[in-house]
Amino acid sequence: MVGKGKSIVFLLLSIIVVIAGWYFFNTGKKREKKEKESSVENFVQQNQPTGPLVTIFRKEYDLEKLDGIVNPGLISKSVACSGTQSSEMNPEIEYGINLEFPLENIPGGSNLLEAKISAAVLTEDAGEAQWVLEIRDQAQKILFWNSVLIAPGKHNWDTLEFSFALPIEHLNSSHSLKFYPWNKSLKSLWIDNINLRLIGTASGIRSSNRDFKKVNYFLSYEEGEELTDEGCITEDIARTGNRSTFLKGNDSYSNSFTKTIREITEDTLRRVSLGVWIYPEQKNPFLMLVVTIKNASGQTVFWEGRSSEKLEFSAKKWQKYNAEIAIPPDKRKEIKPDDEVVIYLWNRSPIKVYADDLEIVYGDELTKRGLLPYADMNLSSRENYTFDRLHGPFRINYLNNIQLNNTGYLVKDGNQKFGNFFPTDEIITLNSAIIQSDLLLSISNNKFELFRWCAEAAKFIFLGQSNPFALLEKSTKLFSIDHDGDGSSEVLAVNETKSSLYKLNPTSSSSCSNTLDNLSCNVVWEGEFDSDNYLLVNDFNGDGKEDILSVDISSQKWDLINFQNKGWVILASGNFPVNCFSRTSAVSAGHFIPSNKNTQLLIAYDDNLKDACLVFEFNKITNSFKEISGPKDLYLTQIFSSGMKLFNTNVDDDVQDELLIFNRNWQFDMKLIDCDSKGFYVSSSVDFKGYQNSCNPKYYEIVKPLVGKFTDTNHHNILMVLNNCADKKYDGNSCSTYGGSPDLPDQIQLYDLKLYY
Repeated sequence: MVGKGKSIVFLLLSIIVVIAGWYFFNTGKKREKKEKESSVENFVQQNQPTGPLVTIFRKEYDLEKLDGIVNPGLISKSVACSGTQSSEMNPEIEYGINLEFPLENIPGGSNLLEAKISAAVLTEDAGEAQWVLEIRDQAQKILFWNSVLIAPGKHNWDTLEFSFALPIEHLNSSHSLKFYPWNKSLKSLWIDNINLRLIGTASGIRSSNRDFKKVNYFLSYEEGEELTDEGCITEDIARTGNRSTFLKGNDSYSNSFTKTIREITEDTLRRVSLGVWIYPEQKNPFLMLVVTIKNASGQTVFWEGRSSEKLEFSAKKWQKYNAEIAIPPDKRKEIKPDDEVVIYLWNRSPIKVYADDLEIVYGDELTKRGLLPYADMNLSSRENYTFDRLHGPFRINYLNNIQLNNTGYLVKDGNQKFGNFFPTDEIITLNSAIIQSDLLLSISNNKFELFRWCAEAAKFIFLGQSNPFALLEKSTKLFSIDHDGDGSSEVLAVNETKSSLYKLNPTSSSSCSNTLDNLSCNVVWEGEFDSDNYLLVNDFNGDGKEDILSVDISSQKWDLINFQNKGWVILASGNFPVNCFSRTSAVSAGHFIPSNKNTQLLIAYDDNLKDACLVFEFNKITNSFKEISGPKDLYLTQIFSSGMKLFNTNVDDDVQDELLIFNRNWQFDMKLIDCDSKGFYVSSSVDFKGYQNSCNPKYYEIVKPLVGKFTDTNHHNILMVLNNCADKKYDGNSCSTYGGSPDLPDQIQLYDLKLYY
């Protein structure tokens, strides 16, 4: 009995020992796992980049040049979004082209946080196709794998965006990033125009081995700037601010700007790009933009100037003068880090000249095609630029092209052509509650022509042509106005002798067939509008119905009117305090300023040959305009000027409007303008991608942009009517014969107006 009891006790003790062993073993494992996870978490926290986010690395592939593509044999010429080549995948090709990037080649590569890819995709069914990111070590072992579905929304080229969070614990300089499309369902699809951005922190870049220097400067000759020879400064006239530099003629010089090579770059200085605004007292002065490099002893190592001798400049008008100066290889070898780079303007003629707003870019930026011999100072994808709110170079927002299956004219029926648009034509957009997208309306042979977008056919289709109206002449101005707030616009036509308000009644057919029947059009009102008045349409009082602000240019008296009970009713009247309304004024109304619920009115105008800009708000209680800009807002003239075209839009889906500004005073200049608590600022410059061949809209001589919600009720598009002038001498204003360029044929292009950067 005693022996049996001992056996039971022994058995119980054995069980307790086993359980205790199991407990301590698992507790140890959990502690080890927790410590391991904690160490990884601490590593991530300790090595997490800090500072403002910036694009550290950017690479674009149009697939015409195959540099940097691991497997170029997968490139096909069967179809392309732009150019002639794309990456094709089909039931026999499962993987597309590979893009591989060793982190050691990316400055600040271990401080990355995110990778973003945009690409044009064409497919009828992508199935479960995916963009893949792999992170590999030196032995090509996959350390990290992630994918994002490719889900195009239409049957033509669709630009999609993909985003990958980058795990900091795998971003070792010996590792590499690999991106490729995976045709998982073995469908047929093509990919083109790939844009890769790697995003990290500014502190990450600056803590890397390479020291990034400030390479761009903007000088407006105001107090506190790094300029020599203050005796050249004058307050007689200025393009922006209060001061400019004065060159009295006969070998006179502007203030100079000096930086050492060491302050500009750790690399070799190859090129300097310059731009300055000049105001000559007489036309065609002989000027030179000069770059000279001097050594520590004061000896000139390099001197080069770009002459204005073959350029034409008007008298008493601000105009842009640009130049690029390349430093030859033999001279680069002589340049030392402590040598000084001196920049100035030299006036070799007897003509008096004022100069302002000097822009300088040091580095190896090449002139963009179509602008030789000028440098484009406003656009750059270089990531070591110092961006600011008002001065170039600015971030670039590349708008994506929408495939447009129309020809140079929109519709052809037999020998008849409809929508044969030219920049001088009166073309407007209309809201339509029936069709639920914006329509295009133009005048041709005293008739209205109406068009709408058809997504299935990727083209504009014809909704009909009205009966002829004598009022609809070439000089007639058209205004779209939803006076009753029903979601559909009426059309106000105004010329020197007569005015009419029309209501169009297009059919709501969802078919992509052209309607060649007469367009139903009712005359709602006939009478007179003073054609010399400045007319602007907006819902100023916030009642959901659009009004017309009519301003007498000679007296600056204004009336706010609305159409009611078959006639126009004056809602409010007053006078603007200054002569800000003229034919060249740039004017827009909308809700631009955060937390301001009233409608704002922005006016940029010419005030005795000097740019001026004012902002008003309409108070619906007092029925009056109140100026809300003041002395602190003089900076507005650095963004807005007379002669610009202003378009209201909303590119970021917030509650306030943005402005698209278009300026052709000196070159193609299109920007997106936003407003925050600090005021208005340049959000980005606008450029384009996805166009066929080399037909970038900015290369055309004559451009007419139209903004509307053509393809999607939720966001805007921009339609570009593009022409060149075939006249032997084109003055930049009037053209009698269009065309004449086989490389840049006259055409119409359509783009999505969104933020892509």
